[in-house]
Amino acid sequence: MNAVSNYTCPNCKAKLLIRRRREAPKPREQAFCPHCMHPLPARDGPDTLGYEVVEAPAVFKLIDTKGELSGILRLRYGSGPDDPLPFILTLMPQHVAHALGQTLPIKLQDIQKYAQQNADRLKAIAQNAKDRGLTAEVLE
Repeated sequence: MNAVSNYTCPNCKAKLLIRRRREAPKPREQAFCPHCMHPLPARDGPDTLGYEVVEAPAVFKLIDTKGELSGILRLRYGSGPDDPLPFILTLMPQHVAHALGQTLPIKLQDIQKYAQQNADRLKAIAQNAKDRGLTAEVLE
């Protein structure tokens, strides 16, 4: 008999169903999140565990950027252009100047280049702030 319980992948936050089967342990038994392939527990006592995706996590990506003449660059993140509540990460010129070891004023082109070269780090900052319940953050 299969028992079903809820589980959330600790890596990607996908909602999974656990399928339990009474089976003898196998050497080097492994289980993975079917969404992100993160290793998950393969056993629970006498049960072998299998996982199925119930709900994939929402996509969080850079939707667009808007630069202002003052040097402020706003990065908009969300699931897509129609996201009803995008996250806005604002890069202030002083943040970029400090990160690059330059003095103000700094050109908008340099700020845009910085954003491109640090895209993964900036996305992680935005995701972390969104996970804390914020809808915007300013890097000064």
